[in-house]
Amino acid sequence: MATRTEPRGTRGSHDPEQTRRLLIDSALALFSDRGFHGTSVQEIVERAHVTKGAFYHHFDSKEDVLALIHERFLDAWRASLERIVAELASPADQLREAIRESVLAVARHRQQVAVFFQERRCLTGRRALEVDRKRDAIDRAMDAIVHAGVEQGLFDRRTTARVAVLGIVGMSAWVHQWYRPEDPMPADRVADELAALALDGLLVR
Repeated sequence: MATRTEPRGTRGSHDPEQTRRLLIDSALALFSDRGFHGTSVQEIVERAHVTKGAFYHHFDSKEDVLALIHERFLDAWRASLERIVAELASPADQLREAIRESVLAVARHRQQVAVFFQERRCLTGRRALEVDRKRDAIDRAMDAIVHAGVEQGLFDRRTTARVAVLGIVGMSAWVHQWYRPEDPMPADRVADELAALALDGLLVR
Protein backbone atom coordinates (compact mmCIF):
# COMPACT_ATOMS: atom_id res chain seq x y z
CA MET A 1 0.00 0.00 0.00
CA ALA A 2 1.38 3.40 -0.95
CA THR A 3 2.21 5.80 1.87
CA ARG A 4 0.11 8.95 1.51
CA THR A 5 2.69 11.51 2.58
CA GLU A 6 3.80 14.44 0.48
CA PRO A 7 6.48 13.12 -1.91
CA ARG A 8 9.95 14.56 -2.04
CA GLY A 9 11.77 15.32 -5.23
CA THR A 10 8.80 16.22 -7.42
CA ARG A 11 10.20 18.03 -10.43
CA GLY A 12 8.81 21.49 -11.04
CA SER A 13 6.20 23.25 -8.95
CA HIS A 14 3.05 21.26 -9.81
CA ASP A 15 0.28 21.20 -7.26
CA PRO A 16 -0.99 17.72 -6.26
CA GLU A 17 -3.99 17.76 -8.60
CA GLN A 18 -1.88 18.90 -11.53
CA THR A 19 0.67 16.19 -10.78
CA ARG A 20 -2.11 13.59 -10.68
CA ARG A 21 -3.46 14.79 -14.03
CA LEU A 22 0.01 14.70 -15.56
CA LEU A 23 0.50 11.12 -14.41
CA ILE A 24 -2.88 10.00 -15.74
CA ASP A 25 -2.33 11.72 -19.09
CA SER A 26 1.16 10.24 -19.34
CA ALA A 27 -0.06 6.73 -18.54
CA LEU A 28 -2.95 7.05 -20.98
CA ALA A 29 -0.65 8.04 -23.83
CA LEU A 30 1.81 5.25 -23.06
CA PHE A 31 -0.85 2.57 -22.57
CA SER A 32 -2.33 3.59 -25.92
CA ASP A 33 1.05 3.48 -27.67
CA ARG A 34 2.78 0.53 -25.97
CA GLY A 35 0.07 -1.32 -24.08
CA PHE A 36 -0.28 -1.76 -20.33
CA HIS A 37 2.32 -4.51 -20.00
CA GLY A 38 4.72 -2.68 -22.29
CA THR A 39 4.71 0.42 -20.08
CA SER A 40 6.73 0.85 -16.89
CA VAL A 41 6.18 3.21 -13.98
CA GLN A 42 9.55 4.76 -14.81
CA GLU A 43 8.35 5.61 -18.32
CA ILE A 44 5.15 7.13 -16.93
CA VAL A 45 6.99 9.44 -14.53
CA GLU A 46 9.59 10.42 -17.12
CA ARG A 47 6.91 11.44 -19.59
CA ALA A 48 5.04 13.34 -16.85
CA HIS A 49 8.29 14.99 -15.65
CA VAL A 50 7.72 13.96 -12.04
CA THR A 51 9.44 11.52 -9.69
CA LYS A 52 8.53 7.99 -8.70
CA GLY A 53 7.84 9.36 -5.24
CA ALA A 54 5.15 11.56 -6.74
CA PHE A 55 3.66 8.57 -8.57
CA TYR A 56 3.44 6.42 -5.44
CA HIS A 57 2.00 9.33 -3.50
CA HIS A 58 -1.04 9.19 -5.79
CA PHE A 59 -1.19 5.54 -6.86
CA ASP A 60 -0.28 2.13 -5.48
CA SER A 61 0.61 0.75 -8.91
CA LYS A 62 0.17 1.36 -12.62
CA GLU A 63 -2.87 -0.94 -12.42
CA ASP A 64 -4.45 1.70 -10.18
CA VAL A 65 -3.99 4.24 -12.98
CA LEU A 66 -5.50 1.89 -15.55
CA ALA A 67 -8.49 1.25 -13.29
CA LEU A 68 -9.01 4.98 -12.82
CA ILE A 69 -8.93 5.58 -16.59
CA HIS A 70 -11.57 2.87 -17.06
CA GLU A 71 -13.75 4.04 -14.19
CA ARG A 72 -13.76 7.67 -15.31
CA PHE A 73 -14.90 6.61 -18.77
CA LEU A 74 -17.65 4.38 -17.38
CA ASP A 75 -18.79 6.88 -14.74
CA ALA A 76 -19.18 9.61 -17.36
CA TRP A 77 -21.14 7.23 -19.61
CA ARG A 78 -23.45 6.19 -16.76
CA ALA A 79 -24.05 9.80 -15.70
CA SER A 80 -24.92 10.71 -19.29
CA LEU A 81 -27.49 7.89 -19.48
CA GLU A 82 -29.06 8.89 -16.17
CA ARG A 83 -29.40 12.50 -17.30
CA ILE A 84 -30.94 11.48 -20.63
CA VAL A 85 -33.52 9.21 -18.97
CA ALA A 86 -34.41 11.96 -16.49
CA GLU A 87 -34.81 14.65 -19.17
CA LEU A 88 -36.57 12.75 -21.97
CA ALA A 89 -39.86 10.87 -21.63
CA SER A 90 -39.94 8.74 -24.78
CA PRO A 91 -37.72 5.62 -24.92
CA ALA A 92 -37.14 6.37 -28.61
CA ASP A 93 -35.84 9.85 -27.78
CA GLN A 94 -33.82 8.44 -24.90
CA LEU A 95 -32.16 5.83 -27.08
CA ARG A 96 -31.48 8.29 -29.91
CA GLU A 97 -29.81 10.73 -27.53
CA ALA A 98 -27.93 7.95 -25.71
CA ILE A 99 -26.45 6.78 -29.01
CA ARG A 100 -25.61 10.33 -30.08
CA GLU A 101 -23.84 11.14 -26.83
CA SER A 102 -22.00 7.82 -26.80
CA VAL A 103 -20.69 8.37 -30.32
CA LEU A 104 -19.67 11.95 -29.56
CA ALA A 105 -17.89 10.88 -26.37
CA VAL A 106 -16.00 8.18 -28.25
CA ALA A 107 -15.05 10.61 -31.01
CA ARG A 108 -13.75 13.15 -28.48
CA HIS A 109 -11.90 10.64 -26.31
CA ARG A 110 -10.63 8.11 -28.83
CA GLN A 111 -7.41 7.39 -26.95
CA GLN A 112 -9.20 6.73 -23.67
CA VAL A 113 -11.74 4.46 -25.35
CA ALA A 114 -9.02 2.55 -27.20
CA VAL A 115 -7.19 1.88 -23.94
CA PHE A 116 -10.44 0.79 -22.31
CA PHE A 117 -11.18 -1.85 -24.93
CA GLN A 118 -7.59 -2.97 -25.49
CA GLU A 119 -6.34 -3.12 -21.91
CA ARG A 120 -9.33 -3.77 -19.63
CA ARG A 121 -8.41 -7.45 -19.30
CA CYS A 122 -5.18 -6.38 -17.59
CA LEU A 123 -7.14 -5.45 -14.47
CA THR A 124 -7.24 -8.02 -11.68
CA GLY A 125 -9.04 -8.66 -8.42
CA ARG A 126 -11.23 -5.93 -6.96
CA ARG A 127 -10.33 -3.50 -9.73
CA ALA A 128 -11.61 -5.86 -12.42
CA LEU A 129 -14.76 -6.55 -10.41
CA GLU A 130 -15.48 -2.85 -9.98
CA VAL A 131 -15.05 -2.13 -13.69
CA ASP A 132 -17.29 -5.10 -14.54
CA ARG A 133 -19.91 -3.80 -12.10
CA LYS A 134 -19.92 -0.39 -13.75
CA ARG A 135 -20.13 -1.91 -17.24
CA ASP A 136 -23.05 -4.09 -16.17
CA ALA A 137 -24.87 -1.04 -14.79
CA ILE A 138 -24.58 0.68 -18.17
CA ASP A 139 -25.85 -2.42 -19.97
CA ARG A 140 -28.83 -2.60 -17.61
CA ALA A 141 -29.66 1.06 -18.18
CA MET A 142 -29.58 0.56 -21.95
CA ASP A 143 -31.61 -2.65 -21.64
CA ALA A 144 -34.24 -0.77 -19.65
CA ILE A 145 -34.60 1.84 -22.40
CA VAL A 146 -35.06 -0.82 -25.09
CA HIS A 147 -37.49 -2.85 -22.96
CA ALA A 148 -39.56 0.27 -22.28
CA GLY A 149 -39.67 1.04 -25.99
CA VAL A 150 -40.93 -2.46 -26.75
CA GLU A 151 -43.52 -2.34 -23.96
CA GLN A 152 -44.84 1.02 -25.17
CA GLY A 153 -45.16 -0.26 -28.73
CA LEU A 154 -42.46 2.05 -30.07
CA PHE A 155 -39.95 -0.69 -30.89
CA ASP A 156 -40.61 -3.89 -32.79
CA ARG A 157 -41.77 -6.61 -30.37
CA ARG A 158 -39.44 -9.07 -32.06
CA THR A 159 -36.53 -7.04 -30.70
CA THR A 160 -34.25 -8.87 -28.27
CA ALA A 161 -33.05 -6.13 -25.94
CA ARG A 162 -29.71 -7.79 -25.22
CA VAL A 163 -28.87 -8.15 -28.90
CA ALA A 164 -29.96 -4.57 -29.61
CA VAL A 165 -27.85 -3.17 -26.77
CA LEU A 166 -24.75 -5.16 -27.70
CA GLY A 167 -25.11 -4.02 -31.30
CA ILE A 168 -25.58 -0.37 -30.35
CA VAL A 169 -22.70 -0.34 -27.87
CA GLY A 170 -20.42 -2.09 -30.35
CA MET A 171 -21.35 0.30 -33.15
CA SER A 172 -20.74 3.33 -30.96
CA ALA A 173 -17.48 2.06 -29.51
CA TRP A 174 -16.03 1.08 -32.89
CA VAL A 175 -16.02 4.77 -33.86
CA HIS A 176 -12.67 5.07 -32.07
CA GLN A 177 -11.15 2.78 -34.71
CA TRP A 178 -12.02 4.83 -37.76
CA TYR A 179 -13.11 8.36 -36.85
CA ARG A 180 -10.50 11.14 -36.99
CA PRO A 181 -11.08 14.78 -35.98
CA GLU A 182 -9.70 15.91 -39.33
CA ASP A 183 -12.27 13.85 -41.27
CA PRO A 184 -14.55 15.95 -43.52
CA MET A 185 -17.68 14.67 -41.75
CA PRO A 186 -18.00 16.33 -38.31
CA ALA A 187 -18.60 14.18 -35.23
CA ASP A 188 -22.12 15.61 -34.78
CA ARG A 189 -23.17 14.32 -38.18
CA VAL A 190 -21.59 10.92 -37.57
CA ALA A 191 -23.52 10.69 -34.29
CA ASP A 192 -26.80 11.70 -35.96
CA GLU A 193 -26.41 9.18 -38.78
CA LEU A 194 -25.51 6.27 -36.51
CA ALA A 195 -28.39 7.08 -34.16
CA ALA A 196 -30.80 7.21 -37.10
CA LEU A 197 -29.44 3.93 -38.45
CA ALA A 198 -29.97 2.15 -35.12
CA LEU A 199 -33.44 3.58 -34.52
CA ASP A 200 -34.51 2.71 -38.05
CA GLY A 201 -34.00 -0.96 -37.24
CA LEU A 202 -36.03 -0.80 -34.03
CA LEU A 203 -38.97 1.54 -34.57
CA VAL A 204 -42.40 0.18 -35.44
CA ARG A 205 -43.52 1.42 -38.86
